[in-house]
Amino acid sequence: YINTTGDVSILNVELPYTLAEAGFERTGQTYSLMHHVQRQVQHMLDNLVPGTSLSCYGDGDWDDTLQPANQSLRENMVSGWTIPLTLQTLKAMAKALQGSEHLDFSATLTDLAEKMEHDYHHYLIKDDVIAGFIHFDRDEKGGVKQIEHLLHPSDDKTGINYRLLPASRSIISEVFTPEMAQSHMAIIKENLVHPDGVRLMDKMAEYKAGKQSYFKRAELAANLGREVGLQYCHAHIRFIEALCKLGDAEAVFDNLYKIIPVGIQDHVPNAEL
Repeated sequence: YINTTGDVSILNVELPYTLAEAGFERTGQTYSLMHHVQRQVQHMLDNLVPGTSLSCYGDGDWDDTLQPANQSLRENMVSGWTIPLTLQTLKAMAKALQGSEHLDFSATLTDLAEKMEHDYHHYLIKDDVIAGFIHFDRDEKGGVKQIEHLLHPSDDKTGINYRLLPASRSIISEVFTPEMAQSHMAIIKENLVHPDGVRLMDKMAEYKAGKQSYFKRAELAANLGREVGLQYCHAHIRFIEALCKLGDAEAVFDNLYKIIPVGIQDHVPNAEL
């Protein structure tokens, strides 16, 4: 809205909070939208993985099946999808506030984005491939013993080599170099694209009869839900957005027709009405 209109007065709109402990009732007191935004950014700053400018995984990201199994993982894991999405958001907000009375906050956002992008390239990408997650494995004193790259070709823990969301979002967010964008799109097409659409991972997280290691729901799941083993349409649409970024018109149309219900049997022969 701000980029289209130049009207930053929307940030002065007064809004309540909701109270989680009171059934999410709205507070009587209101605060400016800018106050809400600044508080959210401060929350991010307060919850960076120690020694980095990367947001900790917390209670998970988009994929509900990959929730962290314990508190240490919440604090010391980083999602390869959350970071490029955050970078896209920080840069967009910083740009929207340029030329306004919020120049100081714009500079704060830009500083955080620059540091986060540096650590994104330094930690999350290994052997020119982005990891689904990284885990800072720490000793008893809090020092980093090793950095584990999970859902990555080097991952010998989960057996999963590729995750869609970090690659597609990094293309959309333009945090990959052009060469990395092309190489990761090739990885997606080779490993994740199927007749009915794109998959979230090249393998399912293994069901271990209720035993948890890294992820709570996937390793406990007794069913194959949308995010454990099947095509997930929202992620497929984002994949099409990444194809648009790269100007791959033929693949855009091919993949659009896979998810348009009208005449879908012409493109996905075993699809039901």
